[in-house]
Amino acid sequence: GLIIHGASILTSWPQTPIWRKTLSKLDFLVCIVRQFTADAAYADIVLPATTMFENDSYMVYGPIFRLRERIIE
Repeated sequence: GLIIHGASILTSWPQTPIWRKTLSKLDFLVCIVRQFTADAAYADIVLPATTMFENDSYMVYGPIFRLRERIIE
């Protein structure tokens, strides 16, 4: 089995035909994505990923530290 989170193997990695064949042979595939991807078409389960608006987080830009508070529950 395989879990793909927030990425697309088929659109971002080389040798797409080999990956299509590999994904179709998996016993179980879970995709966690914000938008339906080519990989999600092969998935047994597709789960929605949260966006930056639904998570508390922080960012560091050199000496600057910034908190990002979620705005959607």
